[in-house]
Amino acid sequence: MPHANIIRNDCLDDDLQPIDGPEFDPPSWLPKTFKEAIEQLAPQRDYVPQGWRPVFDETLVKLHNVSCSNRHGIEFSEIAFGQGEMVIAAQGSQNDTDGHDRVVQGILNRLRQASAATCSCCGTRIGVAYRRESFATLCNRCHVHEHLEQTLDDILARKPSYTQAPLIEWDALPANIQSIVPQDQVKTLNLTALGGTIRYVEPQALLALKPQLQVLKQALVQARGG
Repeated sequence: MPHANIIRNDCLDDDLQPIDGPEFDPPSWLPKTFKEAIEQLAPQRDYVPQGWRPVFDETLVKLHNVSCSNRHGIEFSEIAFGQGEMVIAAQGSQNDTDGHDRVVQGILNRLRQASAATCSCCGTRIGVAYRRESFATLCNRCHVHEHLEQTLDDILARKPSYTQAPLIEWDALPANIQSIVPQDQVKTLNLTALGGTIRYVEPQALLALKPQLQVLKQALVQARGG
C-alpha cells in the first residue's frame, strides 16, 4: 500500500520509493520553505542561556544567508543541551538522498563547537572550560561564582549536606566563605590510617554565620547584575 511522505509531499511504495498517488496537504505546522523552518527556530531563543545567545543568533543569520528553494523540506529539531554544548539537528532535503545537507550541517556543527568554547553564563570565549552537570560550559570566573552561589544557597537553605554532616571539609568551601569563618572554628582531624590530616569546620559554625552569609549572597547577586 502507498505511504504518504509529508516532507516531500508525495507517496511511497513498500520499498519507500516515490510513486504516483493522490495529492494531500501537509499539516499547517510543517514548514513549507527553508526560511519558514529557520523562523520556527527563533522562538527557542528564550531557552538558550544568556552567554550562548550571540552564538545562536549568528547561526540563524548564517542559515538565512544560505536559504534557497533547494533546501525546502529541511526541518530542524528543538535545541538540545548536553556535554556542555548546544545542539540543533537537521533532517531532510529535496536534493540529498542521505537526508543531510552539507552546508547546513556545517553551520550546525560550528554552533555546537562554538558553544563548547563559550561561557554559557557571560559569553566569554574560553580555552579551558568547566562543565556544570554536563549541561553548560563556564569560564573560570563564572565557575567560581556558580560554586559560591550554590554553596551559599545550600547553607542558607539548611540543606542536609550542611546541617547533618558530621563535619565540613575546609578545602571544599569557596574562598569567600573561608574568609569570614573565625580561625578558631577551623579544626584539624588526624587521619592516621591515611597518613595525613584534613581541616574542617563543624556545621554549627557555618550556620552561626547566617547574617554574614546573607550579606555575601546579596553582594554576589549585585556583582552579577541581579
